[in-house]
Amino acid sequence: MDVVDQVARDAAMRAIAMIETHEKVCAERARESITWRGMVMEKMDSYFSAVHIELRSVSDTIKTLYGRMWFAMMGLFSVLITAIGFLIVHHGL
Repeated sequence: MDVVDQVARDAAMRAIAMIETHEKVCAERARESITWRGMVMEKMDSYFSAVHIELRSVSDTIKTLYGRMWFAMMGLFSVLITAIGFLIVHHGL
């Protein structure tokens, strides 16, 4: 009976040692995961800010281009109205 108890105690001690080793590995993985997640979030923040800056630049370029196109269309419209007025005055309706 004493031998059986010793075998059971040895098996229990091995199981406890394996569980403690497993918990240490899991704790290390958790720390690495937190560190990795923090680095990824920092990189994502920097990427998002860079994309935001680029989008603002594109938006400003489009606004400038739209303003130039509007100016050109108004100029063309003025030329056409002037031409129509000239034709009406000199040739009648």
